[in-house]
Amino acid sequence: LIALHEAGFTGAGVVIGVLDTGFRKTHEVFNHPDHPLQVVAEWDFVQDDPDTQNESGDSTHQHDHGTFILGTLAAYLPGELVGAAYDASYILCKVEEVPEEYNGEEDLFVAGLEFIEANGGDVATSSVVIYVGYTQYDLDGLTTVMTTGINVATANGLHVCQGAGNEGHDTNPITSHLVPPADAFDAITVGAVQSNGTIASFSSDGPTADGRVKPEVLSRGVSVWTVSADSDTDYTTQGGTSLATPQVCGAVACLLQAQPDWTVE
Repeated sequence: LIALHEAGFTGAGVVIGVLDTGFRKTHEVFNHPDHPLQVVAEWDFVQDDPDTQNESGDSTHQHDHGTFILGTLAAYLPGELVGAAYDASYILCKVEEVPEEYNGEEDLFVAGLEFIEANGGDVATSSVVIYVGYTQYDLDGLTTVMTTGINVATANGLHVCQGAGNEGHDTNPITSHLVPPADAFDAITVGAVQSNGTIASFSSDGPTADGRVKPEVLSRGVSVWTVSADSDTDYTTQGGTSLATPQVCGAVACLLQAQPDWTVE
C-alpha cells in the first residue's frame, strides 16, 4: 500500500462501498478544506432513510465501528491520519444495528450490496459478520444469506473485501473459526497480523466447510490508529479483522486505479 501511494495511486477514480454501522462524517479528517470526503451515495438500511450518521432512535455507539472503518480508508489530515484510499469516492451503507444481532440484518447487508452495485461501486469493504443461526458446517460458500449476496455481487463484477472474524485460530487444518460471510467464494477474505507480521491471536482461520483456504490475505489488525466517533477531533487505536479489512480494500482500490481493467477473477 505504501508503494502504491508513493507511485501516485491513492484510489482516485475508484468508487468504494462501505457496509457498516454508520459514520461520523463531521469528523475533521473527512472535512479537510482542500480534500473533503467524497460521498456519491448513502443509505441507512436500519431506519430506511438517507442519513448514515447517528440519528434519533440510534444507540449512542451506533456509528462507532463504521467510523473506525471509514477513517482507515478515507481520512485525510496530513500529520494526523491519511487513509488507505483517500482519493477514492465513497458509497456509505448503514446495514447493522447496534447492539442488536439478528438474522434480519442479513437482508440489510444484501440490500447494501445491491445499493453499491446500483450506484457504480467498484469495490466494497465489509467488516460486519453474522453470529447467529449458523454452524461451521454452513460455511460452504452456498448457505448463508450474506455469503450468497457476496457471491452474486462478485459475479456481477464487484470486488468485495470481507473480514474473516475474530474467533481465533489453531494448528488443526480441519477445524475452522471463520464467521459468515467470510466463506464467500470470490470475496477477498482478510485476517489480521500484528505490526511485526505475526498472526494476531484473535484472527479467524479456515478452512471453509467445503475445504477452501480462507483467509486469502492478512493485514495489520492490532493497534491500528484511526478515527474515534466520540467527537469531531478524537482519535483511537482499534484492532480486529475489522481494521485489517479496509486496509486491504484500500490497496485494491489503488490497484484498480493503476489497473482499471482488472476483474474479480
